Amino acid sequence: MGAAPVLTQGAAGGKLLTSQSLMGAVMTVEPAPRRRRKEARPGELLDAALTVFSEKGYAAARLDEVAARAGVSKGTIYLYFSGKEELFKAMVRAIVLPNLAGLTDLVDKHQGPASALLAEVLRRLGDLISTHKAGRIPKIVIAEAGTFPELARFWVAEVVERGRALITAILDRGVASGEFSPQGAEAALVVISPLLMLALWNTALGPAVGRSLDGAAVARQAAEIVLNGLRCREESP
Repeated sequence: MGAAPVLTQGAAGGKLLTSQSLMGAVMTVEPAPRRRRKEARPGELLDAALTVFSEKGYAAARLDEVAARAGVSKGTIYLYFSGKEELFKAMVRAIVLPNLAGLTDLVDKHQGPASALLAEVLRRLGDLISTHKAGRIPKIVIAEAGTFPELARFWVAEVVERGRALITAILDRGVASGEFSPQGAEAALVVISPLLMLALWNTALGPAVGRSLDGAAVARQAAEIVLNGLRCREESP
């Protein structure tokens, strides 16, 4: 026996539906799009934030632009971060601090000369600044430090002081082993200053003049110059 027709009313009058036509309608319904895992969203937001902050600067960046880059609504940002400042700080912690932690682990486990360790740390920092997304952040902080001193204080406390402690530990080890002569309190900042110039050049000055610096070459030359100044020398009679 055939399927009993069903009469429905619509704007164009009655329409006969059979079980076969209903089945066809069900079979042509497209599956709902897959949703991204919620645990992946903070990382996507942080990557989007870095892109927007790099392009616009901290002051001009808007959260709706960050949301659009991440493919979410602006309200989604507030599920994870209270506002732009917290988003920026979370971005720094997620992108920069794991790299500093890796360098700290390298220093803690190193068994050889302090000079070789310092050269390796500078090499890795040069590579990080010139090839990794972390190298884009110093320019953002320095450009906005006068207007947003809280960001500058955060950067100094979370990044600069950790880096300073890292380099100071190497210098102290070299002094203790007799490789390096004793240095002043600001020696660590002097050691890493060429790499700050590398970051600023490649993200601000270089694009304007059409020339970027080779991170490996800068790190190698910085290590040579710094080590020549640090090494102990015999006093002339």
